[in-house]
Order: sequence, then structure tokens, then C-alpha cells
Amino acid sequence: MCTKPELHRQIVEQIRRKCGDVATLPNGWLAFSHLNRNFVYIPGERGGIVRFNIPCLPDATAYDHEQLATAVNETNKRVKFVKVMFLDNGNIAFGYDHRLAEEDRIEPIVTHIIDVLSFAADFFIEQLHKTTP
Repeated sequence: MCTKPELHRQIVEQIRRKCGDVATLPNGWLAFSHLNRNFVYIPGERGGIVRFNIPCLPDATAYDHEQLATAVNETNKRVKFVKVMFLDNGNIAFGYDHRLAEEDRIEPIVTHIIDVLSFAADFFIEQLHKTTP
């Protein structure tokens, strides 16, 4: 596996290739958009774990808690690797953590993570609409 700065550089380069512009937030996280959704890459000291999130989707206050809970549970059961969770501010967040192995290549991993998070967000919305009366 490459050094942490090199790994970070490769991840950011792949995000730019797939999604375009990347902005660095004050806390050091990197923000970018893909398919009209906001994502963050959270670099850090997590022992080879790469972490991406869709921080807020959708405004949960517009839905009944039971509808949200059903959609969250269905998405967590059916979409592998993604963790959907309630946030204290009333929104829903999607997270994907990947532990890098020595033989892993960054390009397919970053692409896969972004694609799976996008799929999970679409699946969640579909499940939410199924439960809307």
C-alpha cells in the first residue's frame, strides 16, 4: 500500500476524474457533487479505511418517522456496504467505509463507493415513496 499522502492524492485525483471539482472544507473533509448529490470524502487516521458520505438526504422533517424508519431499515438490509442513519438535525445520511487491502487499486474502489452511495440514495427515496400514503 502507498503512503498516506500518496493514497490521499490518488483518492482526490479519482474523485476529480469521476465528479469534477473538489472543495476542501474547513474541517479538512473534501466535498464534491455527483448526479446532483453532495458527497464528502473524510480523510483521516483510521488504519487504512476510506470513508465517503452523502451527508444529508432528504429533509426528513417532511416525512413521518415511521416512513423514514422503514426506508432506512430496507436500505440497510438490501444495499450492501452502505450504512444509512438518522442525524440529530432531522436529516438522513449515507456512509460507506472501505478497509484497503495491500492489493487494492484506488480507481475502481473510489468509483464503486460513489456509485453504490448514489444507488443507495435512489433506493432509499424509492422505499420512502413506497411507504408514503
